[in-house]
Amino acid sequence: MKENIKSGESFPLASATVVSTGSTTASSATPSAGHIPATPLSKSFSKFYETVKAVRAGCPWDKDQTPLSLRSTFFEETCEAIDAITCEDSAHVKEELGDVLLNVVLIAYLFEEKGLFTVEETINSINEKLIRRHPHVFAESEGRSQVKEKVESPEGVTS
Repeated sequence: MKENIKSGESFPLASATVVSTGSTTASSATPSAGHIPATPLSKSFSKFYETVKAVRAGCPWDKDQTPLSLRSTFFEETCEAIDAITCEDSAHVKEELGDVLLNVVLIAYLFEEKGLFTVEETINSINEKLIRRHPHVFAESEGRSQVKEKVESPEGVTS
């Protein structure tokens, strides 16, 4: 697999095509779907990221935060998301996952401000890890599959 996937590049999946759209990668579940252009998701994330940066610059509370000071908030929001998932309350899950996402992006942005790594590098890192750990899905993966047998249902993943 290529180390750095550039915007517009594509690489084959075992049964589909993946096209990089900059910071994100879109994939198709069917081989005939072809290339997928930038999506509303990438636009939504860009808008959200700019909002996070504006809040960090303009809000006194957010200006004072550090990765260490956000640990308890991140933990609390993660627990609330887990509780919402357990209750099978999709509206609440959406809200709490948004809170978790805010914490993840804000903490990554704080590291970006320090010049240690960027939000984009964080996203690229997890994307590369997913591809590397799923060679049974991504034909170009250099990783080895952890899958010992074909999973036929969600119960096969959680049991």
